[in-house]
Amino acid sequence: MTGGHIPDRDTSRVALFIAIIAGFMTPFDLSAVNIALPAIGSQFSMDAVSLSWVSTAYLLASAVFLVPFGRIADIHGRKKIFTIGLAIFTLTSLALVFSPTSLALIILRFVQGAGAALIFGTAVAILTLGLQAVILPPVLKFLAVAALAIPLCFIIAHLIRSVPGAQRIL
Repeated sequence: MTGGHIPDRDTSRVALFIAIIAGFMTPFDLSAVNIALPAIGSQFSMDAVSLSWVSTAYLLASAVFLVPFGRIADIHGRKKIFTIGLAIFTLTSLALVFSPTSLALIILRFVQGAGAALIFGTAVAILTLGLQAVILPPVLKFLAVAALAIPLCFIIAHLIRSVPGAQRIL
């Protein structure tokens, strides 16, 4: 999607779908874990200070790396950086399920936050710059979905958390 290539309508729709889902997952993950903090605290026997680092590590990494990763994406290609971010985010999400200690959990949350910065910093750029000639109105829909994602994430995560056994996943 770089180098002046204008994608066709089908490719644009697939890219839009992937970017929307990935853009939704980054704030959803933060919200879902915030709701699951009491269960995480009891699972790992964490005190309040240690427990606060579970969310803070993700948010800190996301905030610190968002702008630098956006610049790296401008230099090396948005699609490549987006894909790397998606891989990091997905693999750390999987690894978090098997965290043996609270320290491992916090470190993995930091890495996951860096992956989220790679995703979110490039998803919006891919949509607004790479797809504007083909599907600009859906891009505006993406931005609306992103604005509504955080409140919806709290609701969805609460519903998922009410399912028996789901606390370990969130």
